[in-house]
Amino acid sequence: MDIYRVVCSENQQLYPNETFVDFMPAGMNRSENSVIHDSILKMRRLANPDVESLCNGLLLYDFGAGRIELKFEKAYNHIIRRNQENFRKNYEHLIIRRFKEMRESGKDKTLNINTSTLAVVYDFYKKDSNNLNVPQSAREMELRRKAEDYRQQQKRRNELIEKANERSKEERPFTSEQFLAWKMAHYQGD
Repeated sequence: MDIYRVVCSENQQLYPNETFVDFMPAGMNRSENSVIHDSILKMRRLANPDVESLCNGLLLYDFGAGRIELKFEKAYNHIIRRNQENFRKNYEHLIIRRFKEMRESGKDKTLNINTSTLAVVYDFYKKDSNNLNVPQSAREMELRRKAEDYRQQQKRRNELIEKANERSKEERPFTSEQFLAWKMAHYQGD
């Protein structure tokens, strides 16, 4: 039995009467086979920009001898399950026909996806930068931005504490220890 991830996408304004159906093996024997549905959609967008996914979590099971089944990942919302069934009714024949065409041509996937291509698509590293001070990915840039925001918040917090301490010293002619001693004396009846 072979399992494939399936992503159907389209944009009728840019690509009229065209539905793109992409397949990727979902087996665990190679790292490229463990690609998620979103990655497949990103790769499709490299070839056909601005396409949108029609469904999420669709898997195709090829049991051999022409027996093919489409299954969705478990959805707990009844509206999503209803939409999945409607999608199955409208697109199941197209998906199976495209899968058979792909297999007859001797291929096991519709897009050429490997880990280095995914690294570029997800911006894991930049090829043109050798400077270590420049962020190497979008994630690193976001982490640096958050760290700088945190430093700025801490700086503002410390400034506010210092101002409050200065104001408290200016308003009272005595120290906080003297005030506490007076309060204790007041409660003890002295």
